[in-house]
Amino acid sequence: MKSKALLRLLSMFLGSVLCLLPSTASAQPGWAPRWTFFDPATNGWPFPNDRFKVCVAPTCIPENTVGAFGHQFLEARWALCGGMSLSALRRFKEGTNIEPYSASLKDHELIPAQLKVVAEYGDTFVEWDARPDVGHLTDIHSMRDLTKKEWWTVKAAIDKGAPIMLGLILVKQTYDPTKIFDNHVVLAVGYSYNDSTQDAKIYVYDSKDPENVDTISVHVGDGPLGLSDTLKDSVFRGFFAMSLDSGPPGAPPAAYSVPVDMALH
Repeated sequence: MKSKALLRLLSMFLGSVLCLLPSTASAQPGWAPRWTFFDPATNGWPFPNDRFKVCVAPTCIPENTVGAFGHQFLEARWALCGGMSLSALRRFKEGTNIEPYSASLKDHELIPAQLKVVAEYGDTFVEWDARPDVGHLTDIHSMRDLTKKEWWTVKAAIDKGAPIMLGLILVKQTYDPTKIFDNHVVLAVGYSYNDSTQDAKIYVYDSKDPENVDTISVHVGDGPLGLSDTLKDSVFRGFFAMSLDSGPPGAPPAAYSVPVDMALH
């Protein structure tokens, strides 16, 4: 009886060790990775964010505008990074499948979501555009200081299994409110954090690069911000967390694997 009990305990111990091996082996020493269930290959839109034609009128039908000139004047081309990030997040939470591009999808889902992001965070982008990279007598309102604080909001969301949008500040310091449209929005879906060095890597779904998981690296301890990234956009100055509709899915997916092994190294 004792030998059987001993064997049972030994098998349970070995089983627990074997279960731990994949996660510990895949993570670089010192780095602790965390992922939500959002997989850009499955939950991201299967088409790139490429300045879609948008009409300010209720529809882009010529008769709904004042002649040909009015129709042309009311049309524009928008990048829908905020709308694509928000709508992908909403579908992920609802368990709704992503679908191919269509004009109906653009007009009835992506554009309304884009307008929602602008309405909720337009003023925030204006405020962040005006921030200096580094403060003077104090650093508490600088891009460097506040971006480091925003990291903890991102980390807390992902620890709960909730993807969260990030507003990336691409423009140089400016007080011009029209420059907010030169910034960018991505969706943070995972991270790795090194507690000993206080360095973080944020893994994001970028609607401009839908086939890849991109990485934003940042130093959140004392000293320089140390921003670097694999995004297609030009280097940005900092980011803030956008909690709009952030949350975990109603139920975990039936199957899930870490999107890319290389992101853990």
